[in-house]
Amino acid sequence: MATVENLKKEMITKTDLAQTAQRLDKTHTSVESLKNELTNVITTVQNMKLDTNENTEGLVVTNTKVQELTSQLTKSTAASSIGKIPASCEDLQQIGHKKSGLYSVMGSKQVENVYCDFTKPTGGSLFLFFQGLAGFPSSTGQNVHLKIAFYLNGSYLSTAERDKHNNINEFGDIIDTIDKEISGN
Repeated sequence: MATVENLKKEMITKTDLAQTAQRLDKTHTSVESLKNELTNVITTVQNMKLDTNENTEGLVVTNTKVQELTSQLTKSTAASSIGKIPASCEDLQQIGHKKSGLYSVMGSKQVENVYCDFTKPTGGSLFLFFQGLAGFPSSTGQNVHLKIAFYLNGSYLSTAERDKHNNINEFGDIIDTIDKEISGN
């Protein structure tokens, strides 16, 4: 009976061995499938690294360009100093003013309000100093005194003064006269 028992054991072992071989084949197939998936993941990660490196290089270039443009913008818009209180439109332009309008500058003895026209080319700018009323009241029968001082490149040229009856229309001829005196016509 020992041989029947041995045969039974041998058959069980062969059955177990066949089942184990099947499980091993399935496991091998699963491992191969996982290897393929892992290879795909590795390839994807490597491609992502390449894309990230390219994007990083692009960002570095863009960041450098933004810093350069920011620096240029800061230089072009930042006020600078000329070491003194501005005495002319040219001084105001040197420290960064670009918009035409009324400004305060240091005259020979006091601060004066001047109109600077920055739309004209530099190197011969003319600005006016107005002393007196900036706006004229309606006709009241009172006299109005108008004084205009002329400067060229910060140097005093001349002064024009007029006392007129308070009628705004009469000041048009003063401006025309002054304009002719300046232009030499």
